Amino acid sequence: MVAYSPPSATISTKANVPSPKPSISQTHVPPLISLPTVRLTTVLKTHLRCERQTLHRLPGSEAIVFSFKTYLYPLSEIKNEGLGEELAQAVDGLKGGSVPGMHFYKRAVVWGEVVKAYLRS
Repeated sequence: MVAYSPPSATISTKANVPSPKPSISQTHVPPLISLPTVRLTTVLKTHLRCERQTLHRLPGSEAIVFSFKTYLYPLSEIKNEGLGEELAQAVDGLKGGSVPGMHFYKRAVVWGEVVKAYLRS
C-alpha cells in the first residue's frame, strides 16, 4: 500500500512585477454583506462529513487504484459521545491553520459560532 499525502499549492510572484490576477488570499476575503443566520433547529439536522481517501498499487499490473469512502455523522451523535469540545476546537482551528482562507472557504463565518455553541452546551 502506498500512503497518499495531498500536494501543497503555493503561489509566488517575482519581485517588482505586478500580478494581473488576484492571489488566493485576496479571493477568499469575506465580502462586506450580511451573512445568513443559522438557527439551532438547523444545527440539529446537521451532519459532519468525513472522507477517507486511499491509494493502492496493484501487485500484478502496478496500476494505481484510488478509493474513497464518505462517512456522515450527526452532530448530536458527536456531542453525545463527549467529543463536542474537540470538534469545536477543530472549527476554531480553521482560522489559524496552514491555509488562512480555509475558515471562509468552508463558510465557517456563517455556521461556526452556532455549531460551536451547540457542541459546547
